[in-house]
Amino acid sequence: MRTEALAAAVGCATLLAARTARAEGWLDHFEFGVAPEITLVGLAGGARAQVHWRPGGPRTVSRVVLAPGVLIGPEFNYVPVALGYRAIFRAGSVVRPIVGAGLEYQHRWVDDAPSARQFAIYLEFGSLFAVAPQWNVGLAAGMDVTFAGGMGFGLLGRAIVTWSPAPSR
Repeated sequence: MRTEALAAAVGCATLLAARTARAEGWLDHFEFGVAPEITLVGLAGGARAQVHWRPGGPRTVSRVVLAPGVLIGPEFNYVPVALGYRAIFRAGSVVRPIVGAGLEYQHRWVDDAPSARQFAIYLEFGSLFAVAPQWNVGLAAGMDVTFAGGMGFGLLGRAIVTWSPAPSR
């Protein structure tokens, strides 16, 4: 049941992106990035790929974010797949505050225990810095709360690097 809900959410995001792709300049609605990350609970570290769909074009505040990743640590390893919303404010400025929230599927495994599947709600906040018309770098902090597959609370720090085919300034 939980896997089907995640598949439905990813399917909806894909259909919305496909609708945008029919429009002229469809690639201008996307950003691509990577986000090295460290979790404070479990001390897992790794990176996430990020695909941002900007429904309103390059200067919009809103982004739908799909972010799969791999994090490895001494207590557990896991593969998170997040689908969420990120708002990036002040499109024409060098410093751009960000706020985001979403749903995350986490497949965790430990050497001496069976693997676990969990769902979490996450929140993030931070800042991006425009280093070139198509490039942003930044830092974000976040927290997640797992609500299915076991209850838990996590904290994280992440660096963000994004590239956009269309300049956002």
